[in-house]
This record gives sequence, C-alpha cells and structure tokens, in this order.
Amino acid sequence: MKLDAAMARMDAVVLDAYDNDDLVFQPRRAGTVPGSTGAVRDANRPPENDPTRPVQTVKGSFWLRPDPNRMPRSFSPDPGVQAGAATVSYDAMASVFTSVFSEPVQMGDHCTAGGHTYKIEASASHGLGRAVYYLNKVSN
Repeated sequence: MKLDAAMARMDAVVLDAYDNDDLVFQPRRAGTVPGSTGAVRDANRPPENDPTRPVQTVKGSFWLRPDPNRMPRSFSPDPGVQAGAATVSYDAMASVFTSVFSEPVQMGDHCTAGGHTYKIEASASHGLGRAVYYLNKVSN
C-alpha cells in the first residue's frame, strides 16, 4: 500500500471515530465606518459578519474547557519560573481536517458548536493535516 493511500484511510478512520460534531464557521471582519458604503473598515468598530467569505459547516472534534496546562502562551525568560506558569486557558477547543475548508478560517472568526458561539482566539497545527482552534465563548 502506498503512503498516500494509507494516509487517506487513516484520515477516514479518524473522521468516522472522532469528528462527530457539527461546527459552523462564520467569517468575521472589522466593522464598517458609519456613513460609508461598506467599503471602509475600521479596526476600532465592532466586528461584523464578512459576506465576502463563505460560512462553512464541517465535521470536527469539539471539547469544552480544554486542559490549560497543554497550551503554553510563552516561555518565561526567567529559568526559575516553571514552564507551566505562563499558560492561558480557553473555553473550548475544536479540531478539524484543514482539507474540508474551501477557504481558510481566520483568527476572530466565529465557530458555533453545541448551540453556543465562540470566537477563534488562537490556532495551531494539530499534525497530519489537522488544525486546532482555541475558542472563547461570545457574549450574547
């Protein structure tokens, strides 16, 4: 069996076994300047949905309250500080095969899962063509 075929079979097994959550990714952008035709963006305005990028519904894995010890924000330059001391926590985490997206997801986009909406605060490679998105709940 060739490596590509073996990787495709492994991806299919992971999809069937773990990616059982429906995730809706809503693109966001900087808000529109009042009085403009919508073409003028201002980072200081409240973010809004981005109609120029598609809403994408995909299958993925979703976890609430992931372990903050697994997400180092940065390492302290002080060797006396434990590596786990400089961590940041998130409300949820989603993991998805990047190949399912027609367009890449961006920081600040929203992800809806389990009836709640979350903002993508950080992302990282999860290995083998997967991305992990660290999420914080959006206040409604």
